Amino acid sequence: MPRKGWNPVAKKKIKKIRREIDRLYQNGRYWEWLQRIQAEQIADQYPRELDQAWKSLTRKALRLPAGLEEFRARVSDQLNPPKLPDFDFLMALKRLCDGDDSALRDLATIKGLSPAAAILRDRARGWGVGIWDRNRLSKLLKPFAEQPESVTQRHFEQLGMAVGQSELAVRVKQLGTELPAFRRLNQRPTVRRGWNAISPTQLKRMDRAVVKASTGLPEALRRLLLLPFCVQVSALLRRFAPERKTDDLAALVAGFPFLFPLVAGDRAEELTDRLMAFNAGATTGLDPQDLKRRIESSSLEDNLLLLNRMRAALQEKPTRQGGPLSGLFDFLEGPDEDLKTRARLFRSLYDKLIAQIAARSKDLPSRENKELRRVMEPIVIGDLPLLFDDASDGGRLARLLDRLFTAGCAGKRLALLTLLVARRERLSSLVAAAEQVLDQSSPVDPSDIRWLTEEFDLLYFPRLRVLIPLLDRFRADPSLLTYLIGNIHSMIDEILVTNAMAGRKGLLSFLGGFGTGERREDFRIVRLELEALKEYPELDRLRTLVACFATGRYTKEGFLGWLAYLRSQSDWPEMLPAELRRLFHRRDNVDEGPLSFGIALGCLDEQISALLGFIKQHSADFQTMDLAAIQELIRLLTANEQFIRDQTILLIRIGNILEQRLQAGEAEAATVQKVLLPLIKKPAEARPKGRKSRRSRR
Repeated sequence: MPRKGWNPVAKKKIKKIRREIDRLYQNGRYWEWLQRIQAEQIADQYPRELDQAWKSLTRKALRLPAGLEEFRARVSDQLNPPKLPDFDFLMALKRLCDGDDSALRDLATIKGLSPAAAILRDRARGWGVGIWDRNRLSKLLKPFAEQPESVTQRHFEQLGMAVGQSELAVRVKQLGTELPAFRRLNQRPTVRRGWNAISPTQLKRMDRAVVKASTGLPEALRRLLLLPFCVQVSALLRRFAPERKTDDLAALVAGFPFLFPLVAGDRAEELTDRLMAFNAGATTGLDPQDLKRRIESSSLEDNLLLLNRMRAALQEKPTRQGGPLSGLFDFLEGPDEDLKTRARLFRSLYDKLIAQIAARSKDLPSRENKELRRVMEPIVIGDLPLLFDDASDGGRLARLLDRLFTAGCAGKRLALLTLLVARRERLSSLVAAAEQVLDQSSPVDPSDIRWLTEEFDLLYFPRLRVLIPLLDRFRADPSLLTYLIGNIHSMIDEILVTNAMAGRKGLLSFLGGFGTGERREDFRIVRLELEALKEYPELDRLRTLVACFATGRYTKEGFLGWLAYLRSQSDWPEMLPAELRRLFHRRDNVDEGPLSFGIALGCLDEQISALLGFIKQHSADFQTMDLAAIQELIRLLTANEQFIRDQTILLIRIGNILEQRLQAGEAEAATVQKVLLPLIKKPAEARPKGRKSRRSRR
């Protein structure tokens, strides 16, 4: 039996209220905290916290203009204010700003002020009597309110003189010095030049200068003094609006991130978003808190426009100053905080968009859902690099993919990616969703597999068992697995070359050996993974490749062993030009850093020379090799002439074999001979003539 007077619901409510109150205090939201404890009539239960909160709010009001404005707007007698000299001073200052002239006497008589309050009181005294002359002030401020288009710098100077020798006077005069540049925007010489006279970069500088000069002014006065600037911006926009050049107008609006919202008023967001849709590259410097609010409150259509704008801002690359080594040690610098904030907001926008699309897609028919996947998947794929700075982060990828499938935004490429992520993260429910989308989509083609294997190799290498869903699904179509196996081959080659670089002696070994311990471990894992996948004969060649380089690094002996294995296979005629093409491609795209000193390039040149030597050793193979394969081999050598200067014997042997096959009745050999003959002549022409002896010159 519950005891008399016990009300469990009331107890829970009281606990919840106390938790909310404590949270406000802990987060420093003291004004809200004061209002809440006063409303709940429990202020007497927080004597220590009350003292600390009022001291904090008082210090903030004395040190920051924004804090003083907030104090004036939110303080009231109902909040149980303290008996502190600094608080009494602030209340007297509030009365003075509200028009109570008697507050001047109170300011002069308050004792025990802190240094910050004493400084502020001295400044208030320095304002002089003129500032309290309401008739004079009204006369000086009247043009700002009634005829802002006629205000000039002289009006600001007169107003500054009227408020005496004070910081306020300095700020007013400084703001006035920025007005002539704005007035010139609408003067006749500028109007005649049209768009040629407008520089968005210059407009942004002018806008920033106004922000800097007007900061610290009382908010009501600031808005009044900014009216002449707003009038000039408005006239500029009205002048160009009839031309309907939306992209230029968007750039124009982007030049005034501070003043345009004041000009446009309540329609600022709507107009900015519409214009930014035509100029996604324009960035208006929106405050992160404002962006966060807009993301939460905007519709799906507005958020799609905002997505374009934020994407363009993230893709902007800062111009780097300096020489070729200027970016070498960027890894020592911390990430750009502004970029991190924008990337975080971009991810928040994506989460919101996916939720909005999911809410709408529930009622869509099957055909429209399919169209939704077709439209959204390319957008998501293009944004993946902006959403993830680490492509190997399978956990975050899995969460995003799960939401995309729920919203109906995932097509066949994201389904392929999901197969890898789900296997890696052991999420069977995602596998089922991906399989269903693949069954309903158009057939997967080689370009899809190439995209997956090249963009997300960190997900499956060196842990190759992650690929089992792909190996099982496409086992009946070996052509699709060719790209996958080829990509793994290239990554194993990269490990072998990297470890070979580290094995060399001296300085080059030191410079080339960064991270080689990790690379050796990757090779060990790949070997174990391939052994665990023995039931997949498609990977036999990769297993042989690893076996040929048992030490985990490239050696000439191991490479010759690999070539001998390829020659023993039935498809050697096709594999020979393919292997040479692969090596030439890797050489053309080798990643040479500023400190690599050509080590990787040297390893690849050594491999190419070894392959050509192997072909020369087994030139008898050309007697039965398909003529198309020989012609492709010659084409590759022609495109890489630097490697044929020492291969005259090889070329002559091929030529002799072609002649024999022509004599034997293969007329097609003549076509290949015509391609080969210029190649045989080039090494002879390139060879320098020997110097005559001194005896022969006599």
